[in-house]
Amino acid sequence: MTPAEVPGSATSLAEVERQVELRTSERFIASLVPVVIVIMILMAGTFWLVPGGRISALVALVGAGAFAIVYVLNRRGHRRGAAGSLAVIALVIPLFEPATTGNLSTNGLFVGIATVVAALVLEHRRQLLALAAGGVSLAVMIAVTSPESTPPVTRQGSLVSAAALLALVLLIVYALLRTFNEMSHRAAAAQREAAHRAAALQALNSELSTAIEQRAAALSEAIGARQALAAKLQESVVRDPLTGLLNRRYLDENITRFLARDASVAILDVDAFKAINDRLSYRIGDQVLTQIAELLAANVREGDLVVRYGGEEFALLMPATGAADALVAVEELRAAVGNHDWSGIRPGLQVTISAGVFSPGVTGPWSAPDFATAQRMLGRADDALHRAKDHGRNRSEQLTS
Repeated sequence: MTPAEVPGSATSLAEVERQVELRTSERFIASLVPVVIVIMILMAGTFWLVPGGRISALVALVGAGAFAIVYVLNRRGHRRGAAGSLAVIALVIPLFEPATTGNLSTNGLFVGIATVVAALVLEHRRQLLALAAGGVSLAVMIAVTSPESTPPVTRQGSLVSAAALLALVLLIVYALLRTFNEMSHRAAAAQREAAHRAAALQALNSELSTAIEQRAAALSEAIGARQALAAKLQESVVRDPLTGLLNRRYLDENITRFLARDASVAILDVDAFKAINDRLSYRIGDQVLTQIAELLAANVREGDLVVRYGGEEFALLMPATGAADALVAVEELRAAVGNHDWSGIRPGLQVTISAGVFSPGVTGPWSAPDFATAQRMLGRADDALHRAKDHGRNRSEQLTS
């Protein structure tokens, strides 16, 4: 996983870079400060040896000691290092009071301003170090601007004065460069953080869109499955489980739609079906019914409807069919059953059907029937079926009134 993929990685990288830069600065100060302290001690020794320079020597020693204490407190990370450093500086500064009998030069004012600026732009530990360095440098400047108390070698315009000014200039340059680098690092870190957040937001939006699409697909699939299940359940309600034909419930719900003007109906019954069940078994009887249903469905005319009416009976609805055409259609179905080879179910088995047809014609109360009229039409077809049974079975009888 790349840093850009890890939450907060941009901020972490910027923080690491910043810590590296801070450690580099700390190492620089750690190597520079002891050198400055040693130089100040050497200067104190020089002042002490020069006639009239003992006050400057004491000032240099006090400043070096204060600087060393502040450095040690902050270098070792003492938990009260900040308070201790400020206390040391507050105690040392009044010791410079005897050296202020002369007038402060522009250089002295420059030292004070530089110290304040450095303390403002640097971080906490560097503020303390800058204050300490500024305080010592200010003490040196006070000393070199007091001709009455300093030897000629340390007076204004001398090598010591120039070194103090150079140190202050370097301090200001360092503070400005570090401030610029800090601002650059922060700007770069902000840009990286913004880019990281934008990438994370884009990835989150992409994941959200994918999740929504997946959820929508799953919901659509669930709705489709539920609709299919509902259709299947509805189909199971109106379809006969044994033969696969539509059942009487479907017939009752749709009979008036099929029996429009000039329609005919028929009832078909398996001959001697009770004997088949009794002599051969109900399993054979079920196979016979299933086979008859397949034959009827395969040979029925387009537009006609064949349903399992109940038991071994089947109903046939023939919209827009007159008496002659209705009888022909029923005879074709009866012949398909009678001519079928039934040996596949039982060797020597012969199955026939009888049919009763009712064709009322286009006039009279039978035209465009309602449900009650449609049921009476089926009743008349059943009357015709009984006539066929009475005349020897395996035949069709038709009534027209």
